[in-house]
Amino acid sequence: MSPVELVEESDRLAIEETPELSNPEISGEEANITELENNSESNAAHISGEEANRGEIDESTKSNSSQSLLEERKRPEIKDSLESKSPEEIYTSTNLGSRETAPSPRTPQPSSSANKRKRIFITGASGCIGQYLVEKLIRETEHELYLLVRDPGKLRFDCNARPGINIVRGDIRQIPRHANLLKTIDCAVLIATSWGGTDQEVLDVNIYKNIQLLNLLDRQVCQQIIYFSTASILDRNNQLLKEARELGTSYIRSKHDFLRQASRLPIYDRITAVFPTLVLGGDAQHPYSHISSGLPGITKWIKLIRFFKADASFHFIHSQDIAEVVGYLIENPPQKKEYRQFVLGNPAVTVNQVVEEACAYLNQPILFRLPLSVWLANLFIVIFKIQMSPWDRFCLEYRHFTYQNAVNPATFGLPVYCATFSDVLKSSGVVGGSGQRLTRVNNYRLDLDDRESESGNES
Repeated sequence: MSPVELVEESDRLAIEETPELSNPEISGEEANITELENNSESNAAHISGEEANRGEIDESTKSNSSQSLLEERKRPEIKDSLESKSPEEIYTSTNLGSRETAPSPRTPQPSSSANKRKRIFITGASGCIGQYLVEKLIRETEHELYLLVRDPGKLRFDCNARPGINIVRGDIRQIPRHANLLKTIDCAVLIATSWGGTDQEVLDVNIYKNIQLLNLLDRQVCQQIIYFSTASILDRNNQLLKEARELGTSYIRSKHDFLRQASRLPIYDRITAVFPTLVLGGDAQHPYSHISSGLPGITKWIKLIRFFKADASFHFIHSQDIAEVVGYLIENPPQKKEYRQFVLGNPAVTVNQVVEEACAYLNQPILFRLPLSVWLANLFIVIFKIQMSPWDRFCLEYRHFTYQNAVNPATFGLPVYCATFSDVLKSSGVVGGSGQRLTRVNNYRLDLDDRESESGNES
C-alpha cells in the first residue's frame, strides 16, 4: 500500500444543487447575489440537519510503529436519492490523523495567529500558476492543503511528498457539496477560471459559483481569500476599467463583474485580489501558460518583427514569481480586515525594448525599423483577414497596459526568477545565438493546460 492513499468519503453530502441560472444578464447582478446567498444558507441548513443524524465515526489505527498507516474511517451509509449523483470527495490518508493531533475536517477551527499551520483550499491546482504555487507550499510549508481538481492525473507534482496533501476530487459547479470542508478553511486561493465556452458557462463558473464558494466560507475562521483576477480589467490607475465591462470578452466581463458583486458580501473584507499581467511560465514539470506556449514561434517571426517598432507597453511576470508572491501573502495575511489588491508584474517594458532584447538574445541584428502605426496595423488586419473583436479593437487603440505599483518577489525582498525577457526566453527553452534551433520538451503542452478551467479546463 502506498504511504499516501486516496480514501473515499462514504458520507457524501446530500445537498441539493443550486439551480442553474438561465441566461442571466450581468446588469441583474443584485438579484443574482440575493439568490446565491439564499441558496448557500439553504445548503448550510441542509448540511446541519444531516450532521445531527449521523452516527459516531469509528476510527481505528494500527498501534504497531512499523505499521503507521491509518485504516479507512468507516461511517454509516447515508440513504438519499441524490447520493448516487454526488461527486466523491477524496482525501489523502495523511490527513486522517487522530482527533488529538489533527482537527476534524468537519469541525471549524477558530483562526489564531499563534496557529501557524493553516488549512488552505485551492482551486485550479492543475493549471500553470496552480502547480507552481502548490509545489512551493509543499516544499516550504507544513500547511494542510486541500486541492479541488477534476482530474488528479493532470497534477505533475508528488502528492505523496509529505503529509497534509489532500486531493478533493470535484468540480466547482458542485461546490456546495464541499460545504462542511469549506467551513474549516483558514485560507482560500481561488485560481480556477473558465476561459471560454458559452457566455452562460463562463458567467456560471467565474461569477456565480465563486460567489457561492465565498458564501460557504466561515468569516470567523477564514483569515484570507486570495482571488485571482486579471490586470486587463484595470485602468492605468488600478481602478476598474469600464471598457472591460462594455467591450470585453465573456471572460473579461466576468472578472470585472465578480469584483462588483463580491464587494457586497459580508466576507469581502477577507479578500486579497491579485491581478496578474501577462503570465509566462511552463517547462517539463509544469503546464505552459498561453503566452509561453507560443514563444517557440519567436525564432520564426523575429526576423520580420525586428524591422518594426510600435508605441505600446506592458508588464509581464513568470508563474514561479507569482507563486513566490502568493506564498508571501499566505504567510502574511492583512493585520486589518479589509479588502486589498495587488497588480502582479515586473516593471513595465515597451514593445520596442522587448524586441531589442529578443534580437540580442537570438543574435538577430536590427538594421532599420519602421513605425507600426495604427493605420498600418489596420491595413495588415485587412490584408491577412484577421478577425478582431470589439475588445481586440480597444486593446489595439489603448496600447499601454501599464499599472501603478506592480509587485513581484523583489517587492517583498524575495529573489526574482524571471526579471527580464531574456530570462523568459531562456526558461522557456529558447536557445540564444544564430543558427541554434529551439529546444523544448514535446508533448507537454496538453492543449494549453494553464487554460484548464471548470468548463473543460482548470487554471
